[in-house]
Amino acid sequence: MMQFGRRVAIFTLIDDRGRMLCQLRDSKPRYRPNMWGFFGGGIESGETPEQAVIREAREELQIDLKPTFFGHYAIPRPEDGPSRELFLFTASLTWNLETLRSHQREGAELGLFTIDEISQLNMFWDDKRMLEDVAAKKAPKGTITLARE
Repeated sequence: MMQFGRRVAIFTLIDDRGRMLCQLRDSKPRYRPNMWGFFGGGIESGETPEQAVIREAREELQIDLKPTFFGHYAIPRPEDGPSRELFLFTASLTWNLETLRSHQREGAELGLFTIDEISQLNMFWDDKRMLEDVAAKKAPKGTITLARE
């Protein structure tokens, strides 16, 4: 059984054209600097994944998120640290993009992208893979372990 070093709740908002909201991380070297990815973060002790993603949405975008659970992913990380357990949530985009930009508290930028546009972004392979599932509306059954192909 995989041991998880980090449990994370992440989310994307989806507009009525199927575009997905992503954030450009800032240049701080702590985690994936200057790369596009999800909003969200670590699950704190005593929190459920849903509580964590709601808290993260408030902290990062100052919004009250009504998330829908999409899928559970495991990502082995033998090359750069412990494995991660991710709980992916989605929600409909009901906010104006400029409003979200003005409320953004983490990251350098945000944007709405089609899956074709996402394939061209500077983004880690695992985030791209999960967004492909979201775009295809292909929610995983059980836990999906992602590995580089």
